[in-house]
Amino acid sequence: MDKLREIEQGEWKKVYQNGYSNGNEVSIHYFQHTKTGKVFNVKVKNQWSTGW
Repeated sequence: MDKLREIEQGEWKKVYQNGYSNGNEVSIHYFQHTKTGKVFNVKVKNQWSTGW
């Protein structure tokens, strides 16, 4: 979280979004600043994330 606060002070949340890429299930993970909407550290993972 320190690295995120170097980019923008305030609250960041972890976001998970499931979807499709070329017909394959993928999950996109990233941190998003709650006020500015800036995103950081976007990762695309094969298969959907579950267990939220």
